[in-house]
Amino acid sequence: MEAERRARFEAQREPRPKALKRDRKDDKGGGGGGGDADMLDMTLGMLRCSVCKDRFKDCAITRCFHLFCKECIEENLRNRHRKCPACGEKFGADDIQRVFFTH
Repeated sequence: MEAERRARFEAQREPRPKALKRDRKDDKGGGGGGGDADMLDMTLGMLRCSVCKDRFKDCAITRCFHLFCKECIEENLRNRHRKCPACGEKFGADDIQRVFFTH
């Protein structure tokens, strides 16, 4: 039974290093530049509001410092649902602060 468990564990581990080697090869240069596109997608995903997934984050809830777009925060306030969508911390209108990203 132990040998079977080890065999399953090794079988699950095998594909992962191959995928990592392939990613490193793409990142080092040449071909498609897939690594840069993946990094851009990940970065844009981090900047988008986690509620609507459409607009960029531009407001922080100062009680928990989670970021969302202004429209989603205002919608929560209008609906009297005054809890952070990420962690559930209670907040009010004076706990909202605008955030500005610069380049």
